[in-house]
Amino acid sequence: MSELRTYQANAITALREAIRAGKRRIMLSSATGSGKSRIMVEMAQSAATKGKRVVVFCDRIQLVQQMSRHFASIGLHHGVMQGENSRAAYSPVLVASIQTVAKRGLPEGTDLVLIDEAHGCAGREEFRKVIISAMKQPRTPVIGFSATPWSRGLAKHYDELAGPLFESMVTTVAIPELIEQGFLVDADVYAPHDPDLTGVKTVAGDYNEKQLGEAMNKVTLVGDIVTTWLKHAHDLPTVCFAVNIAHSQAIAEQFVKCGVAAEHISCHTPDAERLEILARVASGETKVICNAMLLTTGWDFPACRCMILARPTKSLVS
Repeated sequence: MSELRTYQANAITALREAIRAGKRRIMLSSATGSGKSRIMVEMAQSAATKGKRVVVFCDRIQLVQQMSRHFASIGLHHGVMQGENSRAAYSPVLVASIQTVAKRGLPEGTDLVLIDEAHGCAGREEFRKVIISAMKQPRTPVIGFSATPWSRGLAKHYDELAGPLFESMVTTVAIPELIEQGFLVDADVYAPHDPDLTGVKTVAGDYNEKQLGEAMNKVTLVGDIVTTWLKHAHDLPTVCFAVNIAHSQAIAEQFVKCGVAAEHISCHTPDAERLEILARVASGETKVICNAMLLTTGWDFPACRCMILARPTKSLVS
């Protein structure tokens, strides 16, 4: 297993100090690309070697599988709690779907709870139910991990918790620091066409999706995306974020028409087909993967060299 980076080791030290100070619901804020999974793996492995039981929560099947692969890569025996895919549930380290545990209950004897992409906890009954269960076990800290801990409700007070959902936060590095330290590369940004969003309303702090989709899914705009990619990013592994499914399909189709190996993926793509598509992306067989904000939360794509944001947004979290 690779050595911890200095800021990762410092983050773990700060989290342990917060626990010793009596904090039980802690949020770790660390930028995208900083290696939050590496920190989680280190904390889980360290706790397991001390005879503690750790449950790592993820919000999607894909993320459960991804986290399981992280543990498997270092040879750490672990179980999985995720619907029919559950196995070795007796293990001291469990990777779990939040939906499954919300139904079955937090495993007995849990000593530490780690929550991946914890900004999703805000307003989610499943997360709140699990956190409340952990608080009923006197010495069970809950640590959330997120690059964007700004969702409304993360500090909301609940009677069952006798305080806020998360009561303290530990911060690590920001993207400029990661670039300066050589862990991330700086990005060239191109904005070739300014879309006309006249009449697109704002709903709950962001553009109305239906109206935005109609405004963005125009032949000229879709064609401009592909032309610009061919000019500046030709042959680079790319992920494209569209407004909605129809928009994503249109972009993928235009790439294919121009001879580029591109595919579209959505929430309606069957699991087996989704795995096949992502395997082709990982191998480089597919150069451009288009989606409508599906491949976002916690998705790892180390080979990625280009991102197309074809979805205007007002959201800091997005």
